[in-house]
Amino acid sequence: MKVKSFFLRLYWITIPIFASLLPSYKSEASSNYNNGQDDSNEKIGTKIAIIGGGIAGSFTAKYLADYDTKSAAKGAIDSIVVFDPFPIEHQHTTEGQQNENLQGGRVSSLTLDDGTVFELGGATIHDADKLLIEMIEGDPNLVLEKSKFNECVPDKHFGIYDGDGSWSFLTNNAASSITSWLALLWRYNIDFIRIWQASLRARESFHLVYKMLDTSHPASFFHSINELWDIVGLLKTTHVSYDDFLDAFGLEREVQWWRRFIPGQGCLREELLTAMNICYSNQLNPEMNGLSGLINLMSLTGETFSINGGNQQLISSAFMQAQKQYESIVNTDNNENLSRIRHVQAQITTVVSDMNSMGLWSEQRNMGKFDIVILAAPLQNSQISFFTKSHFDEAVLHSMPMHGMVDSDVEEAGEHHRQAKPLPPSATNDYTEVITTIVSSATVKANYVGLADSKVPTSIYVTEKGRRMEGINDISCLAEHEICKVLSPQRLSTETLENLFGPNHKIEHVKVWGGDYGGFTPNYNGGREHAIPTPFLLYDGGLGTKGLAEGSALYYVNSVEASIASMEASAIGAKSVAKLIAQRLGLMSVPSSQRSEEL
Repeated sequence: MKVKSFFLRLYWITIPIFASLLPSYKSEASSNYNNGQDDSNEKIGTKIAIIGGGIAGSFTAKYLADYDTKSAAKGAIDSIVVFDPFPIEHQHTTEGQQNENLQGGRVSSLTLDDGTVFELGGATIHDADKLLIEMIEGDPNLVLEKSKFNECVPDKHFGIYDGDGSWSFLTNNAASSITSWLALLWRYNIDFIRIWQASLRARESFHLVYKMLDTSHPASFFHSINELWDIVGLLKTTHVSYDDFLDAFGLEREVQWWRRFIPGQGCLREELLTAMNICYSNQLNPEMNGLSGLINLMSLTGETFSINGGNQQLISSAFMQAQKQYESIVNTDNNENLSRIRHVQAQITTVVSDMNSMGLWSEQRNMGKFDIVILAAPLQNSQISFFTKSHFDEAVLHSMPMHGMVDSDVEEAGEHHRQAKPLPPSATNDYTEVITTIVSSATVKANYVGLADSKVPTSIYVTEKGRRMEGINDISCLAEHEICKVLSPQRLSTETLENLFGPNHKIEHVKVWGGDYGGFTPNYNGGREHAIPTPFLLYDGGLGTKGLAEGSALYYVNSVEASIASMEASAIGAKSVAKLIAQRLGLMSVPSSQRSEEL
């Protein structure tokens, strides 16, 4: 045991990354307080930092505020600081382009000169998105409206394009929603019914997800998203490809021989389901895992909405609702409650942990020390370096060992290092690149797509062949405004845009998601080992120290994106992490009647 301890000590001494190669991470004066938080030694309550101010970050702040203000010990959290490089009410305009290589949420809206609002990222809110709708209902200033674009959602006037003027499916311009659905049923018959039933079952499973998140039962605190999927019966769907999932449902891989003699028959898997996955997730059926494809299917049932004025308002609303939670407990003698939650416009580049706290840095700028740090952005896209201080010399830094275990021999020796396991592929795989292009003075050229003017649909989805030939994922147009939104896996050339919209179109905005450092959608790689998530708790500086959990800790909301990615998925991850932290801080008590009950 002592020999092993000696070599472990030697290991940590001989692989240091010296602080001289990095900015100085020793504490600076508390003049940096307004950047983040106070560096004073007086410990009043838990100081929490959230890195990333999108849906994941803002919802986490709101849920933490809920747990803190509704607990018996109100105010156990000293402060919550949300760090993001953009202002909390940031919205795109047509004046200039932002720096795409920054952290930031994937919910973003663009307002054109005429006041028309386009969703650049997360475009639709489904009536089954319970957490999103609850947050919207908490703000009387937010108004849901029927989506202007039924992006990725089959509606009364859409088509599935194969490229080169060829169409797999096309609805009549004068068709109603009912006639469009009847046309889909005729074309895909029993397969369409099977997939409809799968969508309804998925909705039922998510009802149980929300029940688990709303209860304080001991078994409802999930250390990884897979634990949640397991208890609601969805775990197996993450470990198979979407193609294998469809096989299990009995969907045909090609049109059956006898159906080829019937006019207007098609293959649901190759046409509609492929088109929806390309639009939603920028991936083909074999590249999707079963659950991610199933989530995309849920748009076939129910209604879709967007927020009047732009979905990005949901981010600032969640943050302001969190502030109001603390205002509700303020008293005339303690106005400090009003500033317990703050937003700081900064890009965090470095996190340095010791046993008791984590220091955050934005380049050379000290943003303060925190007890708990929550990463609410994809780890592989965050551009953040994570370090721990050496126990022998605080000037020496080691790479933070994430996803690891405490070595008992080292612990007994009075030291505390974790032997890290490799991060799973879900935390290291690059996200897929998606480009959003908004063009005005634009209508799709009918002759280019092989149709008469009156036949061109307002929503154009593509098959695998269509994406390969045209280089696009989806086109959605507001015909009355002559404005179109194009999703594509790469920047569209001038030639491609002129082919689609003619020479007189105007490019209003191009959004490159993640720039050189990221992308928009996770690369699912067909599930299997790629669907294994990190734990929500990535690092715990006090784990295993006499059974206490009082050290610094790093949580990871976006671990949920190992299996699914959407606005609602971010909210699910946010609530899961907030519950774990509330449990850690003693903000949630388990009713005695539940302690002996089965879940």
